[in-house]
Amino acid sequence: MNHLGKLLKNLCGWILGIIFTVFVGALIVQGVIAASIDGISIRTAKFAVDTFVPIVGGIFAKAVDAVVGCSLLIKNAVGVMGLLVVAFICVYPLIKILCIMVIYKFTGAVLEPVADSRIADCLNEIGNIFIILSITVAGMAMMFFIIITLIIGVGNATTMIR
Repeated sequence: MNHLGKLLKNLCGWILGIIFTVFVGALIVQGVIAASIDGISIRTAKFAVDTFVPIVGGIFAKAVDAVVGCSLLIKNAVGVMGLLVVAFICVYPLIKILCIMVIYKFTGAVLEPVADSRIADCLNEIGNIFIILSITVAGMAMMFFIIITLIIGVGNATTMIR
């Protein structure tokens, strides 16, 4: 059972690494494409309003530009708050998981001299599982951070393109 446990542990580590890599790569590509499309669509809308709406078209196009700038400011503020909220949401489970891991490791160390070595090894391995669980939760938190920062970056790139 020892080797099977180690195999499953290594397999979980590899799967997590591959999923994180694919996720980040897909988000980066999507962010670059979305920024270009958004910038082009904003410029097209401004040009169409300026050209096809007589008399007030230029004023309306400038108003659209102001609305885009204001929405970018609001989106950035919400994005920063989103980062803080995700940090606070993810810190509590991480601390809880790490505390449970310490308890299992400590219990295994204390029981080793007085109990069967298999029980101490079992408690130690359960503590190692909690390490993998904490890495998974930390990875998900990083994914949330990456998503939020990419959303903020896409809006900034859209504004730079316009």
